[in-house]
Amino acid sequence: GAPMETCLTFDNVARSLAEHGGYTRLISKEEAKDILQMCFSYDLVQMGENVREHPAFMCNCCGCCCEALEAARKFGPMQPIATTNYIPKITEETCIGCGKCERTCPVNAISMTEACPPSAEEAGQPSAAPESRAPRKEKRPLIDESICLGCGLCAKNCPTKAIVMERRPIQVITPVNSTHRFVAQAIEKGTLQNLVFDNQAFANHRAMAAVFGVILKLPPIKQALASRQFKSVYLDRLLSAQKEK
Repeated sequence: GAPMETCLTFDNVARSLAEHGGYTRLISKEEAKDILQMCFSYDLVQMGENVREHPAFMCNCCGCCCEALEAARKFGPMQPIATTNYIPKITEETCIGCGKCERTCPVNAISMTEACPPSAEEAGQPSAAPESRAPRKEKRPLIDESICLGCGLCAKNCPTKAIVMERRPIQVITPVNSTHRFVAQAIEKGTLQNLVFDNQAFANHRAMAAVFGVILKLPPIKQALASRQFKSVYLDRLLSAQKEK
């Protein structure tokens, strides 16, 4: 089985967890790189915090034990895990229908379905005798793109390299930092006011300034949603002043 010591935390989060309760141990960058390489060799799904700057954690998960991947299997179309900007594409000519991609996928996004190969006429070959023309069923992988995370394990393990990772037609926008992610998620769920007023982490001026800074950089539609949920005269004036610039 895969090793257990696989998930990494960084910066202040790592130091706090190590110093208070001994939940982690501090390691060097070299050991962290070795852990990442080991996890890659075990086909673990490598997932970091969904931010562009200063991620707090990076997990290396197996499909059998990780609660996040279990949620992705059960609630895939709701996307409990942010996907990558890539999706696997299968080259029919080189796929041998072995089913390894189906067995490798950690969220069960690939299923093997029966498909008929091209006829001799379609393939430009001499036709077979009438009694041997019955279509021979073959298995071919079918990818459910609404569930697929774009982790790339199927492409990595394909014995004939019939799977390649291509960019998704609709790109995933990654939040800049944790505050941006929290605010964006709260706006989508309609709970921005709860995030700000019920969370002690935002009970100081610096944290509130960070929240307002994120809101001011959001698209107009998200700004309108934030203003409606926040019900703040101060925020309304900030947004109005920004529009006038």
